[in-house]
Amino acid sequence: MIAVTRRATLGGALLALSACASMRDPAPGVLRIGSGFDVTLTRVWSDFTPSDARGMRLISIDGPTLNRLYLAGGLKPGEGLSARKPESHAPFHAGMSREDLIAFVLDSVDALGFARPETASAHAAKFGAADGLRIDMETRTGDGLEFSATALIAEHAGRLNVILYLAAREHYYAATLPDVEAIMASAVLR
Repeated sequence: MIAVTRRATLGGALLALSACASMRDPAPGVLRIGSGFDVTLTRVWSDFTPSDARGMRLISIDGPTLNRLYLAGGLKPGEGLSARKPESHAPFHAGMSREDLIAFVLDSVDALGFARPETASAHAAKFGAADGLRIDMETRTGDGLEFSATALIAEHAGRLNVILYLAAREHYYAATLPDVEAIMASAVLR
């Protein structure tokens, strides 16, 4: 009975997500992300960006229950990746320390509906021309499906730019990671 209820809840959530999604499938080529950066896609992705999202895109290859890529460009101080749990979400502020940026990403993953995200590693990485931070994580859905995640994050001109990839650990994470790595490498800050 509990499994059926969880599936029904997940199905209802996916239906609600699809109802507010824009479903503009970006073709290969340059994709502008808010006021922050551009990336180059090498294949068609499905767009699940909510119609009220500003400066953020949510795209997927196999659907957001299996893999999802959040691209947020030019977040202003006080903004975050998700408004779902604003009371627990630590928003961006200029000059965040490395530890604060890691906490921002972990809290964002939690606010996006994942359970107990944990950092596997974090190291300096380039985000376009800026010095950024690459964070690898492990998490799970509320139903227990294990996800791996990676984020590339950098502050530029007082704003925050984020590329966050989450995918089911079994098969989907590794299968789509080369596409995500190419997108990360293609980022050009504006």
